[in-house]
Amino acid sequence: MQPCRYHLTAAGCRLPERRVVLQDAKSADDKPPSQPIAILKVLLDNGSAASIGPILCVCYTNHALDQLLEHLWHRGITQIIRIGSRSRSILLENVNLKKVAKEIERTKAKKKAAWTHGTKLTNVGEEMKSCMNQMETATSATAIKKYLVECGNSTFCDAIFGAEAEENWTKVTYKDENASLNAWTSAGANVYDLPRSINVLKTQSPNSLSRQERQVLFHNWARELMEEHVEEFVSLEADYRKAKSDLEAVQREIDLRVLSQFRIVGVTTTGLAKSLDLLRKVNIKVLLCEEAGEVLESHILTALLPSLEHVILIGDHLQLRPQIANYELSVNNPWGNHTHWTFRYLKGWMHPSISRLILETTYSNLEDAAYLSDYPKVVGMRKRLFWFDHTEPESKSDPTQPLSTNHTNDFEVDMVSAMVSHLVRQGVYERNQIAVLTPYLGQLHKLRKRLRNSLEIVLGDRDSDEVNKQGLEVGTETLPEIQKKSLGNCLATQKVDVGF
Repeated sequence: MQPCRYHLTAAGCRLPERRVVLQDAKSADDKPPSQPIAILKVLLDNGSAASIGPILCVCYTNHALDQLLEHLWHRGITQIIRIGSRSRSILLENVNLKKVAKEIERTKAKKKAAWTHGTKLTNVGEEMKSCMNQMETATSATAIKKYLVECGNSTFCDAIFGAEAEENWTKVTYKDENASLNAWTSAGANVYDLPRSINVLKTQSPNSLSRQERQVLFHNWARELMEEHVEEFVSLEADYRKAKSDLEAVQREIDLRVLSQFRIVGVTTTGLAKSLDLLRKVNIKVLLCEEAGEVLESHILTALLPSLEHVILIGDHLQLRPQIANYELSVNNPWGNHTHWTFRYLKGWMHPSISRLILETTYSNLEDAAYLSDYPKVVGMRKRLFWFDHTEPESKSDPTQPLSTNHTNDFEVDMVSAMVSHLVRQGVYERNQIAVLTPYLGQLHKLRKRLRNSLEIVLGDRDSDEVNKQGLEVGTETLPEIQKKSLGNCLATQKVDVGF
């Protein structure tokens, strides 16, 4: 077996002497596409000649994956299938693997196999529930009585619950089985000697046992009964696993058939790990990982399927770092050994007056595309970039949380809310065209709360006079009713990680 060879393309990384310019004048909106979109279009255009098959697009988060796939869709690439159920994109609802697989036509053999294994799975599941219910009631009088009868221990059963009816005799029993069991275990002499062994107690007369021995015998019956139920449950669990595996095998064949029909397969790093068995059978040759800077190396290694021939990692080691769940390794730990899990990726295309801040300090080998200089000015703002300095203190933090980074500043919340209101009043910016970034979760919460409670219904004085002169009323066909929307629903607010 020959070793697998990978061609790694570190797209977006800072290269010392080499620069790549991607242009696409035929894009839908006459603007150059983003780097991953341009790369994918080149690969797809040459897909037939190169026989590369489906291209696997991997992102760390569901939001990033939705965004990438939506951009592809708007660029005319609609042969997309998404794996995973955590998507929030309305556009991608109909290209989810589960939904597409349900709608695909199945053969009679597949239908029969799915019905057989599905029925088996359901039946075993019901038996497991019944077994669990029996385990919960293993110490009840009904369960103990049934156990004694099944074991042929009629002597103790008759002594506790009453003798069974015989010819010419009347059955003697307590009205309440629980009461009869409690009465028997509570009776008997109260001695302080150690109880005799279980084997000895089973051979004694039920009414000759001491109170301690009766309770020991009762707990032994419950334990033996529980052991039977546990043994049964373990057997049922094995049957359940087998039925589930058989059903999933049928579903994987259907999923495999679906995936082979699409040109782009989108999945998160977590979804990829869960679907490894399926993706190994798709014969994927090209993998593109977006925002690879925030993906751990272990996740990248998991994504390296045996069939891969070309791996494209798009990310910036100077931008978004991977999220480390272990607090000891996290940068939030002030006493931890910071091994700098720092990979940064700056996503955005900025006017040269803004990008100069990073080009002159960190990205000295990057160049601005020519079209960036044509960005229009921000309506209502004199400059594209300005610094705002103030001396207003932060809100008092919780004294019980000395290491908390949950900082807030009410003055900044007021200032940002007022600025957003000012931009909205210009009447030229649509939904999601305004973004507010903050490094602190507490500040993010306050901003969202403030913006969500701020309703904007803007009508200038001149327009108000014209409406009054014309005698128009809000809600008529001539002047439709103004929709009230909170500012929190009209712009993006997000916490951003701070660089180190």
